[in-house]
Amino acid sequence: MSYRRQSTKVTTYIASGTWTIDPRTQFIEFFIWGGGSGGGSGRCSTTTTSGGGGGGGPGTLTHVKAFASQYTSSPYSVTIGAGSSGAGSINAVTTNGNNSQAGGNTSVGSSLISVGGTIAVGGTSTSGTG
Repeated sequence: MSYRRQSTKVTTYIASGTWTIDPRTQFIEFFIWGGGSGGGSGRCSTTTTSGGGGGGGPGTLTHVKAFASQYTSSPYSVTIGAGSSGAGSINAVTTNGNNSQAGGNTSVGSSLISVGGTIAVGGTSTSGTG
């Protein structure tokens, strides 16, 4: 009885680049995270009607398992979505907080996309959710 050796190759991207499939690959598993969004800033006020800023939003996770034969147009562009920073602070009295920016999408090719976090809303006199 003969046994065929199998191995696992893990490739991690922390910056955008190019992924080329190894011709010996039989199965592929992707874990793709979109960039998170920063928090919204709070409202500036001298009274208790100040609203806190919204919390940052997480990027989505996309998990895919597939046969390598589904990925024949190698090489694929890998785009890493950046997380956004929190919204700038407010210094003028009775001014609503700033909204944050959305996180960037992460993708492999044009069909595997993990969406970045949504914006967080700046604080107002009536709300501060995001």
